[in-house]
Parts: sequence; structure tokens; C-alpha cells
Amino acid sequence: MHLGDLEKNLQQKLEQDKHQANQIRQQHLQQFQQDSRHTFKDALSSIDKNTGQITKQVLMWSQWVAYLPAATFLLTLVGTLGGSWGMSQYLTSQFQQIQTNKATLNQLKQETWGIELYQTNQGKFIILPPNSPHKTDWKCKGKPCIKL
Repeated sequence: MHLGDLEKNLQQKLEQDKHQANQIRQQHLQQFQQDSRHTFKDALSSIDKNTGQITKQVLMWSQWVAYLPAATFLLTLVGTLGGSWGMSQYLTSQFQQIQTNKATLNQLKQETWGIELYQTNQGKFIILPPNSPHKTDWKCKGKPCIKL
């Protein structure tokens, strides 16, 4: 064997190794591309799915937000009407209580023959009813009265 043949054999071997390394590199590159495409497709599918779910949730919430002013108006209206009704019921009961108290006071005046009790800084007095036969020098509220 010659030195030239050895060099030629090494050259061929080097070319074969280089060609084989290129094939292996090409196969790994293709495998990497396929794996990458699969991973990206999965990621894109997951993103699309999640985006669809989020969109549905946003649309659902936006429908409720659209009803919010109407709901607020209705609740305000119900509250106002309920409060007005409650206040009218309260005022009616107060008015009835005042009427009852006035009737009781009138009845007491009739039962006491119109006698009133009165107090000033000069003392305590009994105001006599109109047309009373008692004569007195004292006057309270423009009516005859007796000092106690």
C-alpha cells in the first residue's frame, strides 16, 4: 500500500463520516421540527380552547353588566315605594294615636267639668270652668282661677 492510497482511503473515509454525520444531523433536525410542530400545535390548541372559555365567561358577565342599570333602577324603585308605604303606615298610625289622645283629653275635660291645672312662677292654680259660681281675684289664661 502506498502513501497516496492511504491518503485516498482517509479522504474517502472522511467523506463517508462527514456524509453520515450530515445524515444524522439532518434526521435529528427533522425529528426536532416534528416535535416542535407537535408541541406548538398542542400549545395553540390549548390557547384556543382557553380563549374560547374566557370569551364565553366574559360574554356571560357582560350580559349581567348590561342588566345592572335596570336592576339598580328596579331595586331603587322598590325601595322607594316600600319606604313610602312604610312611612305612610307609620304616619297613619301616629295620626290615629293623636286622634285617640284628643278624644281621651276631651273626655277627661268633660269628666272634670273643664277644670284645668296651671302653674306659673307665682304658684300653682286651678282654672275654674266657665260660668263657675266661685268668685276670685286671680286670673289665669284670662279665666278665673284659685291659687293653691
